[in-house]
Amino acid sequence: MQDSRDYFWIFIVLAIALLIAVIVVIVRGVIFLLKWLAPVLLIAALIIRHQTVLNFFKWMGYQYRESVVRGLALTILALVMYPLVAALLLVAAIADKKSQKWLNPPFYEEDTRYEDTDYIILDIDEEWPSDSKRRRTFEDD
Repeated sequence: MQDSRDYFWIFIVLAIALLIAVIVVIVRGVIFLLKWLAPVLLIAALIIRHQTVLNFFKWMGYQYRESVVRGLALTILALVMYPLVAALLLVAAIADKKSQKWLNPPFYEEDTRYEDTDYIILDIDEEWPSDSKRRRTFEDD
């Protein structure tokens, strides 16, 4: 008769195999979806921030100048993984657009609500401190 520990290890191996199968199916589904959405993602990246896509191609050209073999390898890799490259370019374009808003804030716009007045009346809810609560100064002595 087999020990219950043997069944435990069989269960663990089957659970890991099932987990790997589920992950493979999910990744294949995401890649299949990206394959059809890649042109749309690339166009969206160009619309959001075209400079990011141009910088990617400049970087690829730089790789050719440094090493032709590396440039060819990266080009083949980018063509094979085109859906992932398009998605990453879209994410980079969005991040670049957001970072530009933080790095280059718009100029301060003046508040024009009180343009015609010489002074502004402020509503202060707090009362002025009475003389007993007022701090003593050198001039009080």
